Amino acid sequence: MTVPRKQASKQAPWRVEIRSTGSIVMWLIILLVVGGVYLAVNARMARSGRDVLTMESKRTALRRRNAELTSQLAALTAPDRMMELATGLGFHLARQDEIEYVVVQGYEPKAPFVAPRPPSWGTEGSVDLSPAYSETLGQWLKRFLSGDRID
Repeated sequence: MTVPRKQASKQAPWRVEIRSTGSIVMWLIILLVVGGVYLAVNARMARSGRDVLTMESKRTALRRRNAELTSQLAALTAPDRMMELATGLGFHLARQDEIEYVVVQGYEPKAPFVAPRPPSWGTEGSVDLSPAYSETLGQWLKRFLSGDRID
């Protein structure tokens, strides 16, 4: 046996209160969940932003350190410094009578590099190009107006 809705509300008015309270609580829970997700996403974005800033500062420090090391290497390997160190170790510039060349059996040195010649070098006038590729605009216009055609 079903009781009509209005009659059920009149018989038990607490049902309407429970329904409206349940609806309000449901909307509050949805609002809290959405707010929580929003805060979680924003916290993650803020953490990522801080991580990026930290990494950028580390990169800047590493670049600076790399530049310092490059500068130190350049100072240590400067020709003046290397000559000074070599002299300190007992080395000196080789004189002609101190140089000894060694012949190695079976060694064939590479052929010296010979640059290729340009395609038109030494073949002036022997290139068989179509007049369409070798005539000037004035020559073409003159030929066109005179009625000559190249097949």
